[in-house]
Amino acid sequence: MLGDFLSDGINLYSSSDLQSWTFEGLIFNGTRQMNDMPLDPPYRIERPKILYNAAYSQYVLLFHADTPTFSYPAVGVAVAEDIRGPYTWMRAFKPDGLNSYDMGFFQEPDGTAFLVRSINNDFLGISQLTPNYTDTTGLISVAPRGEGPSIFKPTAQDYYLMASHLTYWNPNPPMMFHASAGSLRGASWHSLTAPAWGEGANITYNSQSSFVFPLEFADGTVLYIYMGDRWNFLGPGSVENATYVWLPLLPKEDGTGYTLQKLDRLGWMAC
Repeated sequence: MLGDFLSDGINLYSSSDLQSWTFEGLIFNGTRQMNDMPLDPPYRIERPKILYNAAYSQYVLLFHADTPTFSYPAVGVAVAEDIRGPYTWMRAFKPDGLNSYDMGFFQEPDGTAFLVRSINNDFLGISQLTPNYTDTTGLISVAPRGEGPSIFKPTAQDYYLMASHLTYWNPNPPMMFHASAGSLRGASWHSLTAPAWGEGANITYNSQSSFVFPLEFADGTVLYIYMGDRWNFLGPGSVENATYVWLPLLPKEDGTGYTLQKLDRLGWMAC
């Protein structure tokens, strides 16, 4: 981690049980590889995600690429044949010609992939990625203003979008939206009750949504896990000492969405 909360690169860790982790190495070095950015290094490297593209037999690394002052909000792209790299830098681009801040992705079972990001911090925009996952093909759906977006799909007709309000590195109550549609194209999003309650939970235990991970068990049961960045803005070490919070997301009994499970019921993981 560099000064001003800037990351010099991206590290990769692996696990077979989500508890014990092995450091696989530095898979991307921004200072050395991001040679087409409009300004000299250092750069911002935030919210990295890796997708496997079966059609092209390669891994695609996508992340929010920017300058220290957020003057070039873009998406960085690098590719590799092995998930552990080395990753070859492709470029930084503004998806659909629009400023892109916090970002995530969603991948359908057939391999079709989508980018979701905060556009100018005015609204959340969703675009389909090109077949090689290195570009976008235009906005297909928009959601209200937010950041830290993550989409998950528990049924063939139900998409959920989790996000946070815009309060810099300070925590805030989470947001959840729902779309009932056969595709993300043209999906209309409706706000649901905040998916958390109780002391601490209402601000996701000082974390911000980063990804919702579908953990599939041997019997086919899927548990959705909220993965949040705990920025630690006011604590010792500040953002440079950030950690993570993982919580189970379970369906509400009344069928009106999902909620972060109470800590005293299923426990939690912080690392």
